[in-house]
Amino acid sequence: MRISGFEYHAPASLSEALGVLDQYGPEAKPLAGGTDLLLDMKHGLKPKHVVGLGGLEQLKGIALEDSGIRIGALCPLSRLAEHKELQACIPLLTDAVSLIGSWQIRNVGTLGGNICHASPAADSAGPLLALGASLELASTNGTRLVALSEFFTGPGQSVRQPEELLTTVVIPRSQTKAAGRYLKLMRKKAVDLALLGVAVQISLNEDQTAIQCAAIGLGGLAPTPIRAREAEALLN
Repeated sequence: MRISGFEYHAPASLSEALGVLDQYGPEAKPLAGGTDLLLDMKHGLKPKHVVGLGGLEQLKGIALEDSGIRIGALCPLSRLAEHKELQACIPLLTDAVSLIGSWQIRNVGTLGGNICHASPAADSAGPLLALGASLELASTNGTRLVALSEFFTGPGQSVRQPEELLTTVVIPRSQTKAAGRYLKLMRKKAVDLALLGVAVQISLNEDQTAIQCAAIGLGGLAPTPIRAREAEALLN
């Protein structure tokens, strides 16, 4: 359970952080909240370089724009869970992150870290899939936009390259009335991983007489978080 030695980097800007990741590649690991990374290091992960991201204030914000919602990857989970405007427009995400760990973990854990750890049971993944979220991944070569549905490739694995950093989660706004809900099945009543997480987002047509779009994100039952496409098609 002891952590092996490593060189610690504390970049003061995004460009500096990307430069360190580009220089050391797979030998470097970004440190956001550390609630997953430090446990992995205690269980045998031995990065030679750890890149602390705590000083990148520009990646901690929440912006509600007409075209969509932009959430910085370093935004603490507790801030998301308590954000009144997000609670009003995308409650399935705020409900989901409020169930991640304890309040101590949510105070330091980040949305980007929860996504990039790529756990099949990540509580944020199902809701973000149902919301049609995309991820901005930055490197020294520029920025690319990846749909969350194409991000996960296996347990603990994703399309993010070692030199890339998740900077922003982008969620499109529904143009019609919409609502969602997240339900989590756990062994215990609190502070536990999901045996199954189900996120449902429903938007109605303009006169609110029928479903315009149904989206269902599932966690904990496949190698990656997935969409329930057949159930969505049936509802639609």
